Amino acid sequence: MRGMRGLERESTEILLWDRLDAIRSPILLIGGGAEGALLKPEHVEMYRQHCRNLEVTIFPDSGHMVWQPDHDRFISTINKFFDNIDDQRGS
Repeated sequence: MRGMRGLERESTEILLWDRLDAIRSPILLIGGGAEGALLKPEHVEMYRQHCRNLEVTIFPDSGHMVWQPDHDRFISTINKFFDNIDDQRGS
């Protein structure tokens, strides 16, 4: 823990929004819509502005830990995203 606190004290926030344009691969952004969720609507909009191939999924009943309360929904969402990528590559 002492090492983590040291890293935190010495770290500096770096905003990388403008560099997201360089990502060409599909991106899945999963956020929670309940209290405690860190992904805010303005963040989603920033991702939409900077990511060409973005899919956004918001789980209304999830907070920061988007796999809760429905782990199967979380895994299913990721699997569908990867299946769509595989389908696109096969076309």
